Amino acid sequence: MRQSGKGISLECIEPNAAGIDVGATEVYVAVPPERDSEPVRCFKTFTEDLLQMAAWLRQCRISTVAMESTGVYWLPPYEILEQVGIRVCLVNSKHVKHLPGRKSDVQDCQWLQYLHSVGLLHASFRPDEKICAIRSLTACGGTGYCPACIPASGNGVSCISRGVCEAKVDVVLAFGVEKADEALTGS
Repeated sequence: MRQSGKGISLECIEPNAAGIDVGATEVYVAVPPERDSEPVRCFKTFTEDLLQMAAWLRQCRISTVAMESTGVYWLPPYEILEQVGIRVCLVNSKHVKHLPGRKSDVQDCQWLQYLHSVGLLHASFRPDEKICAIRSLTACGGTGYCPACIPASGNGVSCISRGVCEAKVDVVLAFGVEKADEALTGS
């Protein structure tokens, strides 16, 4: 720890860290300010855009990123980053939300980048790829017959929407907000 004019400054132990704020339709990504003239960028959640995000992170010499595990939205960016060899620190959002300093998506990704660079974030457990594949087969898989989802939605819509998201299909972007439920339920 160092004392600075603005307060206490923690030592950077992971200089190649980035932070990602994941949303349903876009992700905000922050890299260390010295790595790019535009250290915070916004990308859409389509596969092509996420591949561009991964290429930009590689160009900025990023080897690890921190992102919150928000719903199922973290899955597509996680998988793409993992495929290109960037280590992902998936953080439980409950552990991060109580920390001060976050007011917007831009500030959120910058805050995650800072916390990750000074070693204050701990990754949640994520099983290896084979276990994840088995889990997805044994879950309801969008059939609507999942006992955990039927009481919540009455018709399994949440199961279906999770399956659609895991398949990297964004129903809201494809059909619009008003038509998303109609597209999922067929009503």
